[in-house]
Amino acid sequence: MKIVKQLTVNAPVGVVYGFYADIRKWKEVMDDVVGVSVFYDDGFHQEFDMTVQRGSGQETVRSVRFCYPCSSIEIFQTKPSPLFTSMSGVWRFLEENGATLIEATRQFEVKEEASFNMAVLEKFLQHNLDSFKKRIEASCTG
Repeated sequence: MKIVKQLTVNAPVGVVYGFYADIRKWKEVMDDVVGVSVFYDDGFHQEFDMTVQRGSGQETVRSVRFCYPCSSIEIFQTKPSPLFTSMSGVWRFLEENGATLIEATRQFEVKEEASFNMAVLEKFLQHNLDSFKKRIEASCTG
């Protein structure tokens, strides 16, 4: 399954990319992030655990990211959500007239026994984008 969402943020691409690349700040941006444990980060490669609050409780995923400054961030989870056998994706950052278009793509393989609703995944991805937009634009105006 694949989800693609786009959103424009009124900030330069370097600022937008910086917020997404700094995984340690995600807890400040996303209200469902409980914690982040970074195992490796050299500015290009990142490996970390992220714990998020879901309706059924907390879940922790382990992710690996490849960061291409001001262009894209690729991600795959070596320990995905309990609903999935795999999750991967990419954020692409495109500057347009001083603003930044973010395109977020996620690909999921759902476990056979999992009860699944595509609308819920779309909601989580949209929430991610909206939360970053709000935080980034506030930091640029305030």
